[in-house]
Amino acid sequence: MIIIFVVLLGIVLMQNKKQERTYKEQQEAKNIPFFPDFNPDAVANIKVTKINDSLDFKREGGYWMVANTGMSPQIKENMEKPKEGEQSTAEVEETRQPEENYTYYRADETQVTDGILKAIKDLKREEHVSRDKESHTKFYVSPIVGIDVTAEDTDGNVLAHFIVGKASDMTSTSNYVRQADEDDVYEVRQGLQNLFNKPFNAWRDKTMYQFDKSLINKILFVGTPDGDVEFTKDDSGAWHNETIEWPFDEAKINTAIETMSYLKALDFASPHIRREDTGLDESTKKVVVSGTEGSYELIIGNATKDGKYNCSTGIDDSIYMAKESDIKAIFLERQTLEKSTSQAPTEQEQAKAE
Repeated sequence: MIIIFVVLLGIVLMQNKKQERTYKEQQEAKNIPFFPDFNPDAVANIKVTKINDSLDFKREGGYWMVANTGMSPQIKENMEKPKEGEQSTAEVEETRQPEENYTYYRADETQVTDGILKAIKDLKREEHVSRDKESHTKFYVSPIVGIDVTAEDTDGNVLAHFIVGKASDMTSTSNYVRQADEDDVYEVRQGLQNLFNKPFNAWRDKTMYQFDKSLINKILFVGTPDGDVEFTKDDSGAWHNETIEWPFDEAKINTAIETMSYLKALDFASPHIRREDTGLDESTKKVVVSGTEGSYELIIGNATKDGKYNCSTGIDDSIYMAKESDIKAIFLERQTLEKSTSQAPTEQEQAKAE
């Protein structure tokens, strides 16, 4: 009996060890990265191909830039296929429009580095769900229905290429993923759909200006009820205007320049908004500041129902949605600038009087 017991005990212990080893191997397998040698610093181009609103990111001059490349190539190709009775693709090849030149804008650096690049670096083969090629459509990891993501270096070498499928849970915190050159499908605990499905404008940098306020020595308010009003700053830091006869608050001019120097929009205007409805093309209101490093122009359009202003920097066709309080702090009129005669003089004014 003792011998039998010892044998049975040995068998149980061996099975437990085997199960522990299998479980450990399974856990270790979940930590295997999709792209173990991926180096975020080596990435120079990122393509995110979707049915609509596809994106192209490129590193240029030390910054990330982004362009909206529209529909996926597969959708475009299907749309260009001739219908019955029409000329073939080869016959119309000579008359086809040249490849579109996309417009690139500054991208939000944080979203690219801490969003896309970190997501690729952290991507692991957590739960293997299928190796059947026929299941790709079911999990939305085929090129047409999925989100195709490619990261390349400066020489065009592919550093990572995968397809994000549908969310695997109701909260969209897990997604199905397939490496582009493999049939295996994995479930990963990352909200990749939420990340890569963001619209084009959500990826753009909303910074309108970034300049040194101390270098500004002139500010012009165009389109105030009292006409155009300009102030200049002398070497001592005092502001002057020889044409107006009312006392003005220099502190508010400094605040206007400071607010404009780091102005950041809340959002961009919807692509469905017509530019003529923004009031920018016929705008009579603008603020122009200038100094030793150049000049900056803020063009102010119509106000929206939700307390924002359509604005432009005049650099490109971007339509920014700026906060009402920021615009009111920058665009100063007499009723805001004029100092009450009963108001106590500032230290700077006292020094001038002495």
